Amino acid sequence: MLASIFDDLDRIQHMFRRDRPKVVQDWYQRLDGFIGRVNAYLEKQNGKKLHLLVMSDHGFTDFRYKVHVNHWLLENGYLAMQEGKTEANLASVDWAKTKAYSIGLNSLYINLKGREGHGVVPLEQVEDLATELKDKLMKWMGPDGQPVFSNVQLRHEAFSGPLLRFGPDLNLGCSSGYRASSETGSANGKRPLSKRITITGVQTTASTQTWFPVYCSPARD
Repeated sequence: MLASIFDDLDRIQHMFRRDRPKVVQDWYQRLDGFIGRVNAYLEKQNGKKLHLLVMSDHGFTDFRYKVHVNHWLLENGYLAMQEGKTEANLASVDWAKTKAYSIGLNSLYINLKGREGHGVVPLEQVEDLATELKDKLMKWMGPDGQPVFSNVQLRHEAFSGPLLRFGPDLNLGCSSGYRASSETGSANGKRPLSKRITITGVQTTASTQTWFPVYCSPARD
């Protein structure tokens, strides 16, 4: 097996998708031409069973709002901060009072006792808690009146197989026009997690808006 990854298209779209879409289109055509040449070569290998598999790990689209999932968990009583701590990172979380947290762009975890380093939720309560979170997250509405999430799946609904136990407890599917914030993805940042600031219609360098339930600021990527 020979495997290769082309990450240039990812970089190109981050840089040029908004202002220079022709550059993006040209890059797609270049890669498509390369795949065509490889496929033509394979077809000439008479008598050899050769297969070409092309796949992508994610796609690209436009978004208008970035949401901080851990802010939502804080507001709704599922995540707590250490006394005197306000920075938006998991190092400031009071784990003894936290039932759930989010990390990555679409993953939410229960603070499960015996699995997490400071877990507090008993195993017998996980299913009910996960279902409760799913129901509430599906009702979370953005500033445009649309649901933030189009789909929220429990772990067994989203994944299967022998590695199921390593998946997130909930898989979050953002609605069109939404994505998780960079702070949610990295679980890090210097923005206050509990300070309430009201900002509407924030314009950003990416022609998007950042909207958090308790904190708003311009997006930076």
